[in-house]
Amino acid sequence: MPMCCCLTAKDKGEKKLFGYSFVPLMQEDGRTLPDGTHELIIHKCEENTSLADCSRYLKLPFSKANLPSNNQTLKGPKESFWITSFLCSTKLTQNGKLDSGIDFFGHVPGDMLDLLKWRAHPERINDSLSKLKEIDGSEIVKFLQDTLDTLFGILDESSQRYGLKVFDSLVHIINLLQDSKFQHFKPVMDTYIESHFAGALSYRDLIKVLKWYVDRIVDAEHQDHIQQVLKASEYIFKYIIQSRRLFSLATGGQNEEEFRVCIHELFMSIRFFLSQENKSTSPVAQTQAVFLRTFPAVYGELLKIFSVREVAGFVRETLGTLPTAVHADCLEAVKLQCIAKTVESQLYINPESRCILLPVVLRILQAHMQEQRDLVMCARILTSMLSLIQKEENGTAEPVVSEEVELIVESLLGVLLRTILEISNRPQPAGPAMRLQFQDVT
Repeated sequence: MPMCCCLTAKDKGEKKLFGYSFVPLMQEDGRTLPDGTHELIIHKCEENTSLADCSRYLKLPFSKANLPSNNQTLKGPKESFWITSFLCSTKLTQNGKLDSGIDFFGHVPGDMLDLLKWRAHPERINDSLSKLKEIDGSEIVKFLQDTLDTLFGILDESSQRYGLKVFDSLVHIINLLQDSKFQHFKPVMDTYIESHFAGALSYRDLIKVLKWYVDRIVDAEHQDHIQQVLKASEYIFKYIIQSRRLFSLATGGQNEEEFRVCIHELFMSIRFFLSQENKSTSPVAQTQAVFLRTFPAVYGELLKIFSVREVAGFVRETLGTLPTAVHADCLEAVKLQCIAKTVESQLYINPESRCILLPVVLRILQAHMQEQRDLVMCARILTSMLSLIQKEENGTAEPVVSEEVELIVESLLGVLLRTILEISNRPQPAGPAMRLQFQDVT
């Protein structure tokens, strides 16, 4: 597959093709185009040249490295064309050839090779999983699909022995894709989960290890690794849910009750660690903040298997365990941000689940407004809630709207009026940024 670019110039006010450049993305020896900057040749464009037919130009030289002496390219210092390329693929790479049946070209790091050839050297699995974090991230993402296939292959065959290390390796890869250098590989991960992932039994081990980590949060001396696990929770749930869907499809829904029990037990562990009251500087409080930042991203995954009422129950019970006391620390801001994302989520938009979520949303919002903390965020949340009510009122859900308005009035009207009066009676702040914030709140 070539990549071709046409160059145009203005001739008496009209645009006219005067040249073109191209580069094959796959080279003759089977390698892909190397990463980096490439200077391409500009070929003259004849009057009736049709570039839709690539056979017209593929036999021509495309770079100065393969330029013959007798050529018909345009000359001159201004007549050059540069491109920068970067490979983003789950199968193609510039690296060498593995015995796994997939062709790669160039040099493969030994640790990566050992991991991908795990069936040939089962005695090296433990060391290979341990060394995955030492492999350069650019090598991991180039072998992303094969690395994931390897991890779930090991989990499928030896979950008792390697379950924890496979889980940690998966967490490392998920968090690697949060790096700005590798974020463009996230769609590759999403496509893998939806179209290539085949771990129908993986959900059992993933739930088990995730719960194992959550159960150790309160007593753990060091929280760094557990926080990395929770940062990856969105994609861990993606794998859990897709694995369970594959299992249900293959077995006609067997072990459904067992799965539901495991999920409920996992959320019981989450609720216990969230219920702990800690100072803002404590490691557990920081871990609670990490979880709350990622929790709203899990709602959509749970909705793929559970009903909206069930998912709303999970969210209500989880957020309902948060301590109500408002402290001047970062956890309170993160708590309110989590509520804001919840109110803006598809789960809250659904009237059936909104009636379940509304009491806990109002309780947390009321606590912050009484303390007059994070009022800009409080105003944003209240705006979202009232805008949604206005839309419902224009529709056909009048009984639901009436109940919601009654709940909001009972919970917030008094504190809302006091807050507005107190803010209005204050002298307006001097700085333009502070005045803007004042206007946002009022």
